[in-house]
Amino acid sequence: MFEAQITGTTAQVSQSAQWAPFNHGYIWQNTSEYEIIADPSISYQNTFIGSVTQQATSVVTETDPLCYEYDAGCFSIYGFEYKPGFEDGYITWVSNNKVSWTLLGPGMGPDPLVEIQERPVPPEPMYIIMNLGMSYNFGPVDLDHLPFPVHMRVDYIRVYQPSNAITYTAVLTAINRGDWLERSVVEEYSKRMWETMQSRDIQPNRVTYNVLLKASLENQEPEGLGHMVYPAEGADGPEGVGHGEGGDGGHARVQDEQDHGLATDVVE
Repeated sequence: MFEAQITGTTAQVSQSAQWAPFNHGYIWQNTSEYEIIADPSISYQNTFIGSVTQQATSVVTETDPLCYEYDAGCFSIYGFEYKPGFEDGYITWVSNNKVSWTLLGPGMGPDPLVEIQERPVPPEPMYIIMNLGMSYNFGPVDLDHLPFPVHMRVDYIRVYQPSNAITYTAVLTAINRGDWLERSVVEEYSKRMWETMQSRDIQPNRVTYNVLLKASLENQEPEGLGHMVYPAEGADGPEGVGHGEGGDGGHARVQDEQDHGLATDVVE
């Protein structure tokens, strides 16, 4: 999401998201409607837009050079906020404790030139990885004058999630991943989840199935996948589950926006 660089003597960060499949020529709908740059005087479109392995949506923003090592020793605050989804999805980047730019989901819409559909802001669980490395792709590396060892100091990392954003997909994924719960507990929770989803007419989509199947495959027990694909007896799964159909392929989000008590409904 963030990569530090120096252009000449200007300290910058590139703030990116990588996507696949790719738009024709890696050109996404980066109009002012879907690419919102907070301060164009310090932020601009990255010249790197893609390669054989990725398409990049990226903006470069100037940042505080005093927070680089051996200067003032200060810390800069970087962050991002994202909402999974298609039309209502978005990613917002924060650089030097200020909003730098926002990508809105419709910017990654369908491209008939390469026959691809829209790509959602990902709903899958993800990791935060912090590392220090060097690359000539980000500018010259002056190995003769770099004072090794060098360091990247991290003061804190915080992760937040809205209290009403716990999805059925997330809960089903958690209880079916691995073998940390007794099988009887998994069956009971899964049964209640499918019944709740049915009662509220919430239909999983293809992305949901992919996430759940991946989680089930991490369960080493032979019945791990079967319990996910075929819900517990008495809780019929949505049409297509377990029958090779991949669901309705729609864009319904597997979440009840009004259900702020979902977690307690599930685990009490």
